[in-house]
Amino acid sequence: MYYKIPLAFEHIFDSKSLVLCSLGESIAQQIQLIVETRYGEHQGDMSFGCEIWNFDFELMIKAEDYEQRLKKSLLETIIKYEPRLTDIDLEVKITDEEVYNSVVGSREMKKQASIIVHATVQETSQPFYFKTIFHLNPVISV
Repeated sequence: MYYKIPLAFEHIFDSKSLVLCSLGESIAQQIQLIVETRYGEHQGDMSFGCEIWNFDFELMIKAEDYEQRLKKSLLETIIKYEPRLTDIDLEVKITDEEVYNSVVGSREMKKQASIIVHATVQETSQPFYFKTIFHLNPVISV
């Protein structure tokens, strides 16, 4: 079994065990960390992460070009940091999405990144599926 993140350190202080998760959940947690981490953000290993967070500063790039860059970035990092997976197939799609911003009371157009991973868990030969969606920078308020 594996530890579920975020780690509940209060359990240790209360003489309780940390919460555990399955192999699949552990792999999904690792991929989520890769996606949420910007290159250079992890002080112990500056190559951990991906370039999804660079997108905010490159509004003029075509979505297809960025999808390919992000896919390459994610695939390299997943292969390096998630050796429990084989036969990794990655889908990345960048779209514009209208969302409601309750803080300012208006709708905004945002870039949305959809990331899907299909793979095989090396230890069990079972199929693995992971999907996450992120809203990136606001493009415009409407």
